Amino acid sequence: MAIISEILKNKNSQSGEKFKKGVILMSQILKNVLPIVLMLGLFYAIVFIPENKRRKKYSNMLQELKANDEVLTRGGIMGKVINIQDDFVIIESGPERSRLKISKQGIASVVEEKDKTIE
Repeated sequence: MAIISEILKNKNSQSGEKFKKGVILMSQILKNVLPIVLMLGLFYAIVFIPENKRRKKYSNMLQELKANDEVLTRGGIMGKVINIQDDFVIIESGPERSRLKISKQGIASVVEEKDKTIE
């Protein structure tokens, strides 16, 4: 009986040491991985969240586009929307009222004219 209790004590002390070594190893791994995880989270918050908001705002702007809106193309041409098709928009620009057929993705923004009333 004494021999069995000695063996059990010896095994318990060895498993306790293994447990302590495992906890130390896990804490070291956590110390090494945690900064990387935090940097990835910060990168996502700084880059992807604002980009998704911008993309959603641009998509809404294209969906709400209607005739007689003043637009600015990505090429710098300003004009008035005449006709809207599936993926294309026909704009009228210049003093000669030239009509251009451009892709909806070619529109940079809708120009909003602010009322300039003097009170």
